[in-house]
Amino acid sequence: MQGPLSFEIQITELPTLEDIKEFTSIDDKAGISEYLQKEFDAYISMRIGNTDILANYPEAFILPVHAFVKSMSNGLRILAEEKAVRIPIYLQQYDVEPGSRAHYLHWRLEDGRLLMRFEWSGFKEAPAFLRDLGEVEIHTAQTQKAISDVVGAYVQRIALLLRQLEGWTNEDLEELFDGF
Repeated sequence: MQGPLSFEIQITELPTLEDIKEFTSIDDKAGISEYLQKEFDAYISMRIGNTDILANYPEAFILPVHAFVKSMSNGLRILAEEKAVRIPIYLQQYDVEPGSRAHYLHWRLEDGRLLMRFEWSGFKEAPAFLRDLGEVEIHTAQTQKAISDVVGAYVQRIALLLRQLEGWTNEDLEELFDGF
């Protein structure tokens, strides 16, 4: 029997000050918050063993980064509390709220093992490599660390970035990261 599979996340790019200046007015906190939470997207790789479940699609597959990181962080917290969670991976800019179109990770803890299943919910048929994936066991501690590292890097990057702009307070940052 095969042991738990490895779990890795890689986000190709995070927002920069230049992005914020190009797509928002730097003195508009609400506009910057909306841009970060709903508009900024990037390629995201999520590897389960040798399978990247967010790659190899017929068209480019880029995801709203803030919503992805928030979902993963929140999912890890819920998993610890409830031993099972359905984590949305939102598919489109601006559609990042419950009820928006998403793929889903189903995670459950059973006898100290972390089991994962991927639910495809795109408009097109799921690629064969996802249809055949089924439920797999992933390495619990590595998965927790991978998610914590991504969340920590994202929060630190955005906090440092926004502190360069005038008027951003700790309360503003707490509001931006509410639900993480």
